[in-house]
Amino acid sequence: MFEENDIDRYKVEVDFEKLEKINSEILFQAYIDKINEHNIHAYCHDCDILIDKTSNINITTLLNNYCIKNNKP
Repeated sequence: MFEENDIDRYKVEVDFEKLEKINSEILFQAYIDKINEHNIHAYCHDCDILIDKTSNINITTLLNNYCIKNNKP
């Protein structure tokens, strides 16, 4: 859920802050960039879990295929 003070902020920033408040012992990484088939490995290879907040079916498909190929939840 977003609040009024989240207006004009990236979803990833807001979600990142909320996730850190839920569990500060987990290391979260958030990126503000355009992910594509050329850079996805650089962003995702060290991740244990990927969370898609893009609202873009093409990126969701790209992330899903990457996760399946690389055995990532």
